[in-house]
Amino acid sequence: MLKILIIVLIILMLVTLGTGLQSLLTHKNPKRLVWILWIRIAIGVSLIVLLIVGALTGQLAVVAPWSGQY
Repeated sequence: MLKILIIVLIILMLVTLGTGLQSLLTHKNPKRLVWILWIRIAIGVSLIVLLIVGALTGQLAVVAPWSGQY
């Protein structure tokens, strides 16, 4: 469940990035661009919190060969 939430947040971050780029290129409404930036910041903060929670609870683990844990 946590991994699905992380993937959804990453996809939402990419969508807001594209929306912000479109708003920046069309120069329609600068308030919309600021609003999209705040949404992207909130998504980024929640993504970091989810990663920390996942690491602390053990739901996300390092499985790299050089980590020494197999």
